[in-house]
Amino acid sequence: NDTPLRKAIRLNPSAYTSNHRWIGVNGTLTLGGTGCTSVLIIRGQNSDQYYYPSNNAGTNNALIDPIVLIKVHSGTLNLDSNCELCYGKVNVWLSNEAATVNLKAGAVVHSARDMNVNITKGTFNMQGGYIVGHYKSTGNTVPTYASSYPDNTILDYDTFIANHFTQGGTTDYYLDTADVKHVLEAYYPLQSKPSGWTEDPKINDAIAVYIHNEKDASGNHLAVFNMSGGNICGFYGHGNKNIIIGASGSSYTYATYMNANNVVENRKAQSMAIYNNGGKMTLSGTAKIYANHTPYSGGGVRLTSWDFDATNTNENFEHTLLTMTGGQISYCSGGTGGGMRIENGATVTMSAGEITHCVAYAKLDQFNNPDEAGGGGSGGIRMVSSKFVMSGTAEISWCYSATISMAMSGGAIGAVWQPGFGYVATTVELNGGEIHHNKSRGYGGGVSATDKGNTGVVGGVDVQIKGCKIHDNVALIDGGGFYIGGNTNVVVNNSSEIYSNTATGNGGGVLISTLDATAPCSLEVSSSEIYQNSAANGAGVYVHEGTCTLMGGGYIHYNQASSYGGGLYMDGGTFNHQAGEIGKYYGTNGATANTAKRGAGVYINNGTYNMSGGFINGNRTTSTDTGDGGGGVYMNGGTFNLSGGRIGYGSGTYRNTANRGAGVYMNGGEFIMTGGSLEGNYATYGGGVYMNGGKCKVTGGTIGKDASHHNEATYYGGGIYSTTSGSTSSEVSISNATIGYNKASTSGGGIY
Repeated sequence: NDTPLRKAIRLNPSAYTSNHRWIGVNGTLTLGGTGCTSVLIIRGQNSDQYYYPSNNAGTNNALIDPIVLIKVHSGTLNLDSNCELCYGKVNVWLSNEAATVNLKAGAVVHSARDMNVNITKGTFNMQGGYIVGHYKSTGNTVPTYASSYPDNTILDYDTFIANHFTQGGTTDYYLDTADVKHVLEAYYPLQSKPSGWTEDPKINDAIAVYIHNEKDASGNHLAVFNMSGGNICGFYGHGNKNIIIGASGSSYTYATYMNANNVVENRKAQSMAIYNNGGKMTLSGTAKIYANHTPYSGGGVRLTSWDFDATNTNENFEHTLLTMTGGQISYCSGGTGGGMRIENGATVTMSAGEITHCVAYAKLDQFNNPDEAGGGGSGGIRMVSSKFVMSGTAEISWCYSATISMAMSGGAIGAVWQPGFGYVATTVELNGGEIHHNKSRGYGGGVSATDKGNTGVVGGVDVQIKGCKIHDNVALIDGGGFYIGGNTNVVVNNSSEIYSNTATGNGGGVLISTLDATAPCSLEVSSSEIYQNSAANGAGVYVHEGTCTLMGGGYIHYNQASSYGGGLYMDGGTFNHQAGEIGKYYGTNGATANTAKRGAGVYINNGTYNMSGGFINGNRTTSTDTGDGGGGVYMNGGTFNLSGGRIGYGSGTYRNTANRGAGVYMNGGEFIMTGGSLEGNYATYGGGVYMNGGKCKVTGGTIGKDASHHNEATYYGGGIYSTTSGSTSSEVSISNATIGYNKASTSGGGIY
């Protein structure tokens, strides 16, 4: 125990320097373990301080303050059960590639003033035990942490923010000391206070594990951290709503901070669980990183590289690595990247495990300006000039992004490219796994990918979705499942699913938006489904500029818009429909239909829709008002080019239905038909086409194919119904086309 160890230490004050260490290891040292029945405590500075009779100035009771408790230069240090290291400036330091440390169950490393574990070179294996920000032992009792986690249903985000991120009676999105204590007791997975936990968790500005170095000449990483078990928790950094600017400094980030007396001072604000700067890290098994907070970025883990060359057009993402095959990062928070931040040439590969219940809270508006009503971005993972690969059974869930900034959003993942962070595009590969039940106060409930207002000359974001499921996410503005911004290319294939996502505004499943013509964005969908999403407009997909392509095996179906565009809403850009379906030609209409008041399948306000193959079928409108309709397509503007494929199909549940214009409703714009067919559509007025404005030019194809594939109207215009209202005008031009087999109970079987 600590008493005989303390009595055994004798120091010469004249030899004391700022680099003093308690213990140096060059062989094998085991602390604790079998046969150790009481707790072995090695302490630095704390309330039970160590004193020496005199210091260099001759003053008695001078504090002996070790920089490092244990330095491992070579050989092996085993930290076993009933061993506790605490209160050093650095508790454990690995300084050579020949150094190995094994942290085992029952051992605790805690309360360092800078770094609990510092890996310059060598390998640290965390197999069990705890690395904790701060606690005070009671006698020789090691604190016991609860292993159970709150049920998912408790995470009511808005209540969480209102109740636990407050100061002075007003809502803010920063944690102060009182908030930390409140959140810790109410939400974090400490169901009961650990034995010996201090009354108030301390703001300690420390890091659990700091990994820093690069590779040797052979390409091997010199600093390695492997975590297969145990817990890293309880790290909290300074920061409240008075933080006004951040700046880089040493291995930390410092913030200009307005204290309680309105005096500006610099405070270290980089506290987090793990800071990986050029090293290699693995997370597996039952490892848990939880209940950590930083006011900056990366509450659980931050990966970066000082050696990343932002001016090199051939840079790569091999500088800093994290491979996650299990374990959990949970209940962490940060200004951005509540669970993790990946930047400057870092790569994270995640094939199992989960990132869950993480929160980003820093205040930015949609233009990236400070905003008291805003919040931080990317609740799960924040990415800048880096690479993330997800596969297998990996999950990112129940994370929250409090910002309303377009460039800082993303409930689960926020991926950006921005000036000063290199020429290489940020890369996201979602090859499996699930992203679900995340929420963004702004854009991209599941994922947000965009540049930060840059041109398309360099950089950008590339996203590959291959077999991933993105579902049950919420955006309080746009892009419930996925928000795609400028200079971003997204490919969705290999049986991926984007479903059951919700946006209060536009784009329940996906929103694609280019604000700058020099920074185009694109979406390509094949062999995948976007379904059962909801939004005011564009429940499946909303296109505001940019290019979208639907290919073979791509389905956009069973999406519900409360206003316009059940499957797709176009407000600009280009949609190329080469194959695949908007709606489904099998199953029942109610089970697979896209629905909306106008344009259940497609609503075009602006832009160009090119259809050369595939189907728009089985969609139905939900309103019988005079101005509503367009089971398949509603045109308020823009251009629709039909050269192949079918709008409608067969009869019964396969066809589009509406009160007016089951196939196409025209209130403006231009419909140009050179091929393909309108068939199997059913409406009260205008089974195939209902015109109340715009131009319809038919120079090929068929409107009504045969007795089994005809358009039908209850009253007028089985094939085409053309009328005007007010100052609108309709123009119909037909040549070299076939209109046949259509029906109207009152008048105009072919044309009215």
